[in-house]
Amino acid sequence: MARCTGPQSFGPRAVASAGLVMLLAACIVIPLPQGEGVVSEGREIAPGDAGTIALGRMSRPELVAALGEPAAIWEERRVLIYAWDRVQLKLLWIIAGGMRAAGGIVDVPTHHLLLVQLDDHDVVTRAERCTRPMHEGFGDFLRTWADGRRCS
Repeated sequence: MARCTGPQSFGPRAVASAGLVMLLAACIVIPLPQGEGVVSEGREIAPGDAGTIALGRMSRPELVAALGEPAAIWEERRVLIYAWDRVQLKLLWIIAGGMRAAGGIVDVPTHHLLLVQLDDHDVVTRAERCTRPMHEGFGDFLRTWADGRRCS
């Protein structure tokens, strides 16, 4: 019977080395809450500012004068999009194995939106301040909102 030798052989030393590496390998993730957090992207529209939108009476130019230019406009569905991200959680991660290690800090943003829908005469018909779930894409969220789904 032939015996396997060479690089493909897994002798006692190879198994012991692999076991030792697995015992020494570690992955640590530590959540770092940030309290109220900071706006990391975009310009936040405060709830009080969003509350001043007069449905059925406010025109697009009045809205833009009050809140500034939107981050995006979906012309086909007549939706103005004000978007910002707020970081309220950071993750400290460390991966170690053998004689090496790596780590870093990652922001975990919450995606906020103020969505405003206009009629054919550029008058506000609907406005809602939303938080987009992390598992839902921006396009899908916006499409279902424009079709009538509420944020809450």
